[in-house]
Amino acid sequence: MGVFRSIGRGFRWTFKSFVDVPSWMGYRSIKGSSQSLADSAKIIFDVSESEREESYQEALKRLGLTEAEAQAKSKALFNLFLAFAGLGLAILCYSVFLAWEGALRSFLVGTTLALVSFATAFRYHFWHFQIKSKRLGCNFKDWWYGNLGGGNA
Repeated sequence: MGVFRSIGRGFRWTFKSFVDVPSWMGYRSIKGSSQSLADSAKIIFDVSESEREESYQEALKRLGLTEAEAQAKSKALFNLFLAFAGLGLAILCYSVFLAWEGALRSFLVGTTLALVSFATAFRYHFWHFQIKSKRLGCNFKDWWYGNLGGGNA
């Protein structure tokens, strides 16, 4: 019986040495990359608390701005919103043309650039909305209902 047991152990050692599927797949590397991605996502999507709670008027006073200057900044933010939204739309149209022509990699790059442009446009419009509504600390729901009139936020 001892002979068969040693043959079995030898076979298992040989099999595990030559047939190491986790090493072939790069399991440790995949696990490390997945963990890094999860940690990055936690950092990106973590909503941090604001350092101070202040009203719109208190913020104007702290920054030394008048109401007219705030409205001028709001108009500038709205113009930036229009510029980035237009740029995003132009890039998206060109990306669709590239997809039509069969350049799929270029389509993906263009679509990504369009999404970045739209995200920047949203940021500027969100800031414009906060100045226009004279409320700080608005969230996405406030912005959505404030612009579309879909109900009370």
